[in-house]
Amino acid sequence: MSFPVAPGERVRVEFYKFPGDRLHYFWEAQAVEVRPEGVLTLLPRGGVFHHAAKGKRVVLDHDAFVAFFPGAWYSGGPDVREGRVLEYYWNVQTPAEWTGEAFASTTWSWT
Repeated sequence: MSFPVAPGERVRVEFYKFPGDRLHYFWEAQAVEVRPEGVLTLLPRGGVFHHAAKGKRVVLDHDAFVAFFPGAWYSGGPDVREGRVLEYYWNVQTPAEWTGEAFASTTWSWT
């Protein structure tokens, strides 16, 4: 199974708080690489991360890459500034589903 998106396509990323009944955080990203085994997305520097659970918006001062893998119980990738990896962040989650507009998943995040 693969996700039906194309490189360059804008996608929304949504994470719901376990048990999946309320939006936890979301952002608008771009698909930068698409393979049968997964999709790499980018929230570029200057993009907005919305933490719905905390009612906060954060404008990024770095690029954030997140890869989604069909059927996987995780997603994640590096935060990068000027070619340097700042950190890797991985979510433990239900397998991401493609809704036609967004990658949606339920996370066990404690924040």
